[in-house]
Amino acid sequence: MEDEQIIELYINRDERAIKETKDKYGSWIFNTALGVLGDFRDAAECENETYYKAWRRITDRSLHDLRAYLMKIARNEAYSVLRKKNAGKRKGMPMELHETDCGINVMTIERYMDSCEIKRVMNDYLNGVSAEKYVIFRLRFAKCISIAQIACTLDVSESKVKTTIYRMKIDLRARFMKEGIII
Repeated sequence: MEDEQIIELYINRDERAIKETKDKYGSWIFNTALGVLGDFRDAAECENETYYKAWRRITDRSLHDLRAYLMKIARNEAYSVLRKKNAGKRKGMPMELHETDCGINVMTIERYMDSCEIKRVMNDYLNGVSAEKYVIFRLRFAKCISIAQIACTLDVSESKVKTTIYRMKIDLRARFMKEGIII
């Protein structure tokens, strides 16, 4: 089912919206929360909370990117759970934020998202890389999978994953600068 149809189900308060969202984006939402929390039970709870918040918040057709919206809710919910779990403890928050990993200023991204320039540049870049680099990039930044898990999954060394990510970030930064996007 297309995103527009799912959004329409939310607007009409049709409960199939939750099922369709889970079918299409459930694994993304779960893995986003799991990457932040590292706990399956908490990640499942964040996934359910994401569906609940989407149900409450999606009320009109102005939403253009459902996946990004759901990932934002899931990430925020996961960090909220993490803050609650670590309240009163002297632990720092893990820095697995996509924007800081890429070295991209959050405010700069928000300004350019409306024009879809960043999406276009990233898609162009990712279409030109090898399948292995693409998989590493997607696992790390879209699914929030740790470097160790990526190395284990792809049966390569952690240093190869780190080097690949580092070089891809440099290439992507150069691509952004070439397109006139300030990072």
